[in-house]
Amino acid sequence: MKFINCLPLKSRQKRVTLAYLVLSRLKRKYRVDPSFILVFLIQAYRPPLWIVSYSYGVKEHKSPRPLPLMKQYKYGLRWILKSAFQRSENSLEDRLYAELVDLVERRSKVLKWRQALLKDIFYNRFNVLNRRRR
Repeated sequence: MKFINCLPLKSRQKRVTLAYLVLSRLKRKYRVDPSFILVFLIQAYRPPLWIVSYSYGVKEHKSPRPLPLMKQYKYGLRWILKSAFQRSENSLEDRLYAELVDLVERRSKVLKWRQALLKDIFYNRFNVLNRRRR
């Protein structure tokens, strides 16, 4: 349901049609239930933590924070759609389909974004205890 509501079309019927076209193409290619593929991809590429920036005087600190489960899924879906919209295919259906195929085959930008976030979390892991209480 969230997947359909995130698509950038005004009409709900057009969004539903687009989603079902993309999912049916995935079903033909991989011969697996496409909803399973979509849930697996969001689960695999969701960010477990997020970086929060705060400052003490002049110095700015970054601290990793755990995300609630719903926000993890929201950010994972947002990354997938953002990467799909940045592609250069002609139609929105082709962009979304190509992005999901690249995610299955581990060639997408989302993987790079997630690796960069995890690297940033690793470098700032000692700032967890140095946070300012609000």
